[in-house]
Amino acid sequence: MRKKELSLEERRELRKARAQRKKKFSFVKVLVAVLVLALVGVGVYFFSQGGMISSPGQAEPVYYTPAQYVGGVSLKNTYYLTTIDGLKSVNITGKDVAHDVNATISPFIRAMKEPTYLTSDKTILAYDISGTTALLFDESGIIAPLSFDKEIIRADMNAKGQFVVILHEDGSKAAVKVYNEYGNELYTWYSGTGYVVDAKINPKTDMMAVLTNDVSGGGITSKMLYFRMDAEEPVRGQVIGDNMGISVSYTDRYTLILCTNGLYLMTDDGELSLIMQLSDRKLKFFDRFTDGSVLLCFENTATESYYCEVYDKKGRKTESFTVDSFLKIADISKDRFLVYKRKEILSISKSGKILDSELMEFEIKSANYFRNKIAVIGQERMIIR
Repeated sequence: MRKKELSLEERRELRKARAQRKKKFSFVKVLVAVLVLALVGVGVYFFSQGGMISSPGQAEPVYYTPAQYVGGVSLKNTYYLTTIDGLKSVNITGKDVAHDVNATISPFIRAMKEPTYLTSDKTILAYDISGTTALLFDESGIIAPLSFDKEIIRADMNAKGQFVVILHEDGSKAAVKVYNEYGNELYTWYSGTGYVVDAKINPKTDMMAVLTNDVSGGGITSKMLYFRMDAEEPVRGQVIGDNMGISVSYTDRYTLILCTNGLYLMTDDGELSLIMQLSDRKLKFFDRFTDGSVLLCFENTATESYYCEVYDKKGRKTESFTVDSFLKIADISKDRFLVYKRKEILSISKSGKILDSELMEFEIKSANYFRNKIAVIGQERMIIR
């Protein structure tokens, strides 16, 4: 059966109807595309506000009026910076965040002469060296303010958030106060005749190692003391030797003790061994990677460089390498460390490979790893690269 042939007028009407349908469909496609782009834009805005994504280029410089002490620390998606107003925090793009939280924390920071920051996986401890106050906080705000009747010598915090505060004490060379991750005091130990040099809480065993130096008859004797978290007195103690203790690293079943004559390893069974002798080598820098291994940098004045060695938590030398001289180790993580010269910042792997090197327009005061970037602090501005 043959189709009925359309008249000229009917064909015109049909073409007109098709054109209108196409126009309407194109408009709907454009409208949907605009809505999708708008939703994506809103999502990007909120994620970038929280620092969960970063722009491919360099973040905007952060300018501020510095305090007498310039320093900072990173926790998750936020970088905290000491300024004359107290505490300033920015995300990975350099944008100010958490104004309300900072408003509650800043009065405590402003009252400190030299606020020093320690971090765990979830919290920050700010304490005032030679002052009498400390503050435990996180991204949500203050967890616990701490006040002491004696000056703080130093403090230490582990990955779980447990921490110790070492204080000057009348009638004793020092007092070691132990706190859980919520800022609740567990107990206090008085060192008596021993000067407390360092103290570490083992996050896996909840044991604490305390290094002391005892002065008697003109000589110095270094000692290691071990505490259970539920006992006020040491459960074990051992003399290291007739030399001065400097620092301790305590991980799993192993304790690495740095003394003036070298590096010692002590196991939980009480076995003690000298694994590295300093002899006539001049130790310039010492720091701990977060996995428990240690970094030692020795000065080589002839070549203006440092010879570096890495020892794992079992006391085995795993790496040795040479790097150009630098001013300070600014930060250290599990497998890399950050150093700076006057106007240059370098990130170096545990094996000695230079991972990143940046020249700054300003003199560097401090620096920290901040997620996959580096926050470099000058006298009045910070650059996140």
